[in-house]
Amino acid sequence: MYISKVKIQKFRAFQKKCEFRLNKNVNVITGLNGTGKSTLLAILTNVGELTKINGQKI
Repeated sequence: MYISKVKIQKFRAFQKKCEFRLNKNVNVITGLNGTGKSTLLAILTNVGELTKINGQKI
């Protein structure tokens, strides 16, 4: 599986709409404390576990 783009809105540190583009090879995530680096990594880690939302497959 290859994730090319992540869109986040109204989740933890990402209250405004944010979009991240990812490359196939290497991606570097940097920033100050409290900017959402760990949140972004958690989303990418858990995306494989998402199977249903409100009883519907996604």
